[in-house]
Amino acid sequence: MGIRVDISDFSKADAEGTGPKTEALKSTIAHELMHTVMQYTLTDGMSGRFGEKYPAWFTEGTAQLAGGGYSTGWNDTLSYYAQYLTSANDTSQDNNIRSYLQKFTMNNRPYGHGYLGAAYLGYLANGGGAVTSANIAQGMDKIFTDLLNGQSLESAIQKNTGISTSQLNNLFSNGDQNLTEFVRKLSYESRNGAGSVITTGLDVGGSSLLGNNASALNQPFRIDPFKVTVNLSGPSDLGLQVGAEPGQHIEIDLYQMSSRALGLEDMNVRSTDDADRAIDQLKYAIGCVSNVRSQYGALQNRLEHTINNLNNITENTTEAESRIRDADIATEMVEYSNNQILMQAGASMLAQANQHSQLILSLLG
Repeated sequence: MGIRVDISDFSKADAEGTGPKTEALKSTIAHELMHTVMQYTLTDGMSGRFGEKYPAWFTEGTAQLAGGGYSTGWNDTLSYYAQYLTSANDTSQDNNIRSYLQKFTMNNRPYGHGYLGAAYLGYLANGGGAVTSANIAQGMDKIFTDLLNGQSLESAIQKNTGISTSQLNNLFSNGDQNLTEFVRKLSYESRNGAGSVITTGLDVGGSSLLGNNASALNQPFRIDPFKVTVNLSGPSDLGLQVGAEPGQHIEIDLYQMSSRALGLEDMNVRSTDDADRAIDQLKYAIGCVSNVRSQYGALQNRLEHTINNLNNITENTTEAESRIRDADIATEMVEYSNNQILMQAGASMLAQANQHSQLILSLLG
C-alpha cells in the first residue's frame, strides 16, 4: 500500500524527516490509515447506512490507538503528570489524573478521552493484566472480530468487557480508581513514545508506526498485513509562480494557528500548577506566532519586490511594443500638413491652367 501526503498541517522539513513534527506526521498517517481500514471493513457501522453508526469517540479513539494517543498533543496533560512518576505503580499523581479524566467526556473529546476509553476496552477485553501494546491490541482484535461478524458495537463491547458504553462513560465522570490506575500506567509506559498499540511497545515513536508492524490477517484490528510505504515528498502548501521561466516560484508554508493547534484550548488557572503550565504554553504559543509572522513578513517583502520588478518589466514591454506598433503623432501630423499643402497647391495650379485655356478659346470664338 502506498500513500502520498499533501501536507497541510506540517512543514516541508517535517515531510523530509528533519522537522520537529516528523513523528507526529507519521502518527497522523497511521491514524488516517486506520480510518481507511475501518471504512473498508466496517462500512455499515462507519456510515450508518443500515441503522447503527459508530460514535465519534470510538472511530477516533481506535484510530488514535493506531497512530498513538500521546503523539499529537491530545494527552499532553497526562504526559506532564507522567514525568513525575518514578514507576508505573507510583500513585502520587492519581488525584491529578482522576481530575483530568472527570474534566471531559469521551464524546466531547474523542481524540483524547476517546483514545483512553478505546484503550481501556481493549485492556478489559483481553482480561486485564499488564498495560502493554500487545495486550490492548489483542483485546481490540476480539471486539473487532465480533463487529466484523455483524454484532453491534454495544453488543461487542458488552460481550468482551462486561460493561456497556454508558457504564464506561460513568467510569470517567466518577473518576473510577481502576480506570485511573490504567491511565496512569498507560501514560507512564507511553511517556517517551507515541502510545500506539500496533507497534512493539507503547514507548515506540511515530518512526516505527509505518512498515511491517501489522500482524497476520486473523488479527482484524491491526492496520495492514502489507508493507506501508509513504511518499513524503509532496508539494508545499502553496506555490506562487512569479516569473516567466521554470523554477521562478515562491513556496509558502501554511500553518494551523488556532487555539487548538497552539495547545491553548484546555488551559486553566484553577491551581498554581495549572497556571504555571498555562504560562509556559502561552510563551510557547507566542513564540510560534512570532516565528510564523517573521516568516510571512519575509515572504511579503519578497513578494512586494517581485511585484515591483514585474511592474517594471510590464512597463518596459509596453513601451517597446508602443515603439513598434503605435504612430508618432508629431511626425504624422507634419507629413499630413505637407501633403495637404502640396494637394492645395496642385489644385490651385490646375485651376489657373484651366482658366488660360478658356481665355484662349474665347478669343478665338
